[in-house]
Amino acid sequence: MRITTNTSVIAEPVFPKYTFTGKLELDESHIISLLTEINQMKLYNYNWGKSGWNTDPNEVWNMTPAISKVAPLILKQLHDSVVDKFSWDPNGNTFTTPQGIFYLEIRRCFPIILNPGHDMPIQTGTSYFSGITMLSCSANSHRPYLQNMMQNVNFEDQIKSWNPEIRQQIFVPGEVPWGISSGHDKSVSIALLTHILRKRP
Repeated sequence: MRITTNTSVIAEPVFPKYTFTGKLELDESHIISLLTEINQMKLYNYNWGKSGWNTDPNEVWNMTPAISKVAPLILKQLHDSVVDKFSWDPNGNTFTTPQGIFYLEIRRCFPIILNPGHDMPIQTGTSYFSGITMLSCSANSHRPYLQNMMQNVNFEDQIKSWNPEIRQQIFVPGEVPWGISSGHDKSVSIALLTHILRKRP
């Protein structure tokens, strides 16, 4: 069952939490600006590609000017989506739930570059939601996916995937394992990954 929110984001129950998918409203000039800055960044090398984040807890986060401008748009898209879907009472950047008052905060927003024929490893548990924003891809390139790893719960489909599209935005709940599978062409894919926390004021 799919439910379209007021922000043109689809809320879909998957394994069994809600995942939110849609498109981030960026024009071509913003995409080009992001890709230009990402290609100039010094990224960490992995066997699957490059990333702006590693596991060093002392890492200093220094988002580029273009990423700094798009990060609040990603945050607002998720804020509006969860508030609308769960009928929480919004008040500026906070919202009231049965558990109390919260706001969303971006912990990290960083680029990845995926090499042709390589999967990004399974990710899980990094935040309240993880955001995947596709910036450069083809119809046959790397596919974001979710995987059910709860052996005591049976689902009709054990993997949920999306065909890649430029500007595609996927918000995955923190408890749900996700990854990005290898593509079927010879081009790299570039995406922004966002870790979003839910915090009390």
